[in-house]
Amino acid sequence: MNLSLLSWNAQSILTYKKDMLLEYSSKNDLDVLCIQETWLHPYIQMKFKGYSVIRRDRIDQKGGGVIIGIRKGITFKKISFRNSGLLEKNGIELVAVKVFSKNLHALNIINIYNPHGNNKSVGTSMQAIIDETPGNEKHIIVGDFNAHSDVWCGCGTNNEAGNSLQRFMLDTPESCLLTPKDFPTRINYSNGSYTTIDLAFASPSLANSHTIYTVNEPTLFSDHNPYVIQWKQQDQESEPSSPRFSIQKANWSEFDEALKSMEIDKMLMLAEEVDQKIEIFQGKLLEAAEKTIPKNKHNLKGQKSTPWWNEDCEEAKKELKKRRQKYDRIPTLDRYIKVKRAHARFRKKVKEAKRHSWHTFVENLDFRESSAKVYRFIKCMNTRNQAREDNPPTVVNGETLVDNIDKANAGAEYLKNVIGRQDPFKDDHNRTIWKVKKVSQKKRMEDYNRPFTEREVNEVVKNLPNTTPGDDLIYPEFVKRLPEIWMKELLKIINIAWKSGYFPKIWKKGTAIMKPKPGKDSEKIENFRFITLLPVLGKVYERLVKNRL
Repeated sequence: MNLSLLSWNAQSILTYKKDMLLEYSSKNDLDVLCIQETWLHPYIQMKFKGYSVIRRDRIDQKGGGVIIGIRKGITFKKISFRNSGLLEKNGIELVAVKVFSKNLHALNIINIYNPHGNNKSVGTSMQAIIDETPGNEKHIIVGDFNAHSDVWCGCGTNNEAGNSLQRFMLDTPESCLLTPKDFPTRINYSNGSYTTIDLAFASPSLANSHTIYTVNEPTLFSDHNPYVIQWKQQDQESEPSSPRFSIQKANWSEFDEALKSMEIDKMLMLAEEVDQKIEIFQGKLLEAAEKTIPKNKHNLKGQKSTPWWNEDCEEAKKELKKRRQKYDRIPTLDRYIKVKRAHARFRKKVKEAKRHSWHTFVENLDFRESSAKVYRFIKCMNTRNQAREDNPPTVVNGETLVDNIDKANAGAEYLKNVIGRQDPFKDDHNRTIWKVKKVSQKKRMEDYNRPFTEREVNEVVKNLPNTTPGDDLIYPEFVKRLPEIWMKELLKIINIAWKSGYFPKIWKKGTAIMKPKPGKDSEKIENFRFITLLPVLGKVYERLVKNRL
């Protein structure tokens, strides 16, 4: 199992802390985020870039609240407990998910917040959770238990929550404590002492294959230290990510020169078939892009969550880190006050940077130009557009599918069955074929049958939207910058195909993406919609024909 989980009592995720948490998680490839004391309420809409979030907010009081963030791409579903009424009565706030691996093994992850150290029912609540976990499924339970005990904390005193958890550990061999003794999870800033009240439990099979460490990141400011638990399996390979060109970093002047230096007309003369000409054309176009445009991995990990970050933020962060390190060495009241001041300054700089970035974006937003940019802007402003609360495995003909390749194959088979229902031997189908053949046998040169012109091609290319490329990795931006000689050769290729009534096979190959329909049960394959990313040159050909008709 490969899994990286962070647990943290954030004491509010409302401010800049969410951005700092996402920045840290993207840099460190965290799969699961378990946050306690979010201080969120149901009316507060909040997105976590790159993560699907399950929340349990405190409704009638301030504070509290727990969330679990699952990195997008991981198959999971939300868990509801039959004993939820008992857990709430015991004062326990929790949220839980079931994560699925490729071998269909299920892992239950539970995030808990116990607000009161005098809670005698913590152990009973833990037992109720274990009792509802199927015997063949593993579990990880993390959270802030506010529990003191000499078993895991050298604080010298036990409280009711600690005693209750001790009894649970003695009576329940199905769960083991992962937290090392004297693990510094909460700091008392008045004297610099640490206690261990944030704990982690797991199935015995997970207890000997993990690493656990606290996070030393001053921007994640709270009186609790975040900690990370990792499980790594060396022989398990992750799914490869598709490389994409970073258009924003393109050197267009060098790209233009690379295209002009190629004698594309002479190269295409060596090919006889139209598909061969297209392969040469696209291959040389990609060759120029490879030389002048950097690539990045198109995945969810490593995405920057703080585009507003500037030098002032960086300087304030360095100052905060410096003050925190001095306090950790010698924890005095004077040094703690300096930490608080540095933190306040950092928070102010972050707020100013975000406000400035927002104003700059709005000022440069031209609603008359890029409709796609405006659409993304409106979509971001629409707080109702939240991430899905689950990504369950897909069930097809009784078989449970977790692997994305298996899901894709099942989707392709489903599409083939749905689209291929037309009987080719029906009379109306045969009549349509007969009419098409009869029309095509006419020798008259109608206007819509004439070869395409440079003006038509230029108009279509000019109006191409800057969308995601197909499997050929040729972006619309590449085609828009083609030199005159390249445009003429593209026109020749299209007219050869047009004259022979042929649609090139290489332009028929697309990349299909499955997206669950909103509000539908995504365990069923029929509740997905399929988006196909087609080659951009094929789109040019299609639009030329469409405009003619």
